Amino acid sequence: TFVYHWTIADQTSPPQKIFDRQATLSGAQIINYQVTPDKKWLVLIGISGDTTNPSAFKVKGAMQLYSRDRGVSQPIEGHATAFAEISQDGHQKPTKLFTFSVCTATGAKVCLLQPCHFSNRHKPRFCFQLYVVEIDHTAPDPPFVKKAVDVYFPPEATNDFPVAMQVSKKHGIVYLVTKYGFIHLCNLKSGACVYMNRISGETIFVTAEHEATNGINKKGQVLSVNVDEQIIIPYILTTLNNTELAFKLASRGNLPSTDDLYIKQYQQPFQSGQYGEAAKVAANSPRV
Repeated sequence: TFVYHWTIADQTSPPQKIFDRQATLSGAQIINYQVTPDKKWLVLIGISGDTTNPSAFKVKGAMQLYSRDRGVSQPIEGHATAFAEISQDGHQKPTKLFTFSVCTATGAKVCLLQPCHFSNRHKPRFCFQLYVVEIDHTAPDPPFVKKAVDVYFPPEATNDFPVAMQVSKKHGIVYLVTKYGFIHLCNLKSGACVYMNRISGETIFVTAEHEATNGINKKGQVLSVNVDEQIIIPYILTTLNNTELAFKLASRGNLPSTDDLYIKQYQQPFQSGQYGEAAKVAANSPRV
């Protein structure tokens, strides 16, 4: 019941023990393991059947988040997770984030808000939660405000749950994949839902980071999912009606935008006398 690292570069080196597995993962099926690029943060994810509470969600997700610098673990309820970094205006260093999703008894509920666009076939009813929190905060940068948002899925998938998450470094978008083959694209910084659709009629059990997010379903099909940079900004503007999100995403990824979007974002602070903010808009503006 330990976690080891074993390098393949040196065949003579023995496995290195990293941390003890917590009792919260006892009897769980391990489905994922994530490590930050600097190898300072690690998370082990497992699932198991919940037989103790009839009213709880049937599949219990448990995670163990471990800090190598501190030598301590934190148990977290969750089904899927990913590490990420974002650069923020006015910050000296990138912000290190830990994002995870969980479906619990309180998560399987009727959701009244609909911040994301769905077709009639995917009209939302039930939901689970997406969390984004900061790890390794560095002063004097302002701390990242924790995000906790509902992620919706259709009523025909009431037993669905997250199985994998990947984060696009370029776009700052979380790709959240569920067991039943649904994919949710959420903005990393705000948690706002950008898009949702079903990409597979078969169970998806693994994903891997690439230039696009890839998944393999139980039939052995390899699926590739990526953002269409020519369409996503007009989609957010017209379908989601979220100008702020469109501008931030276009600025972050240097995506094709529109003259009207740029001018609107520039004129608002300029006309109110906020010339410093207007200058920031101009400096961070996407290509048009």
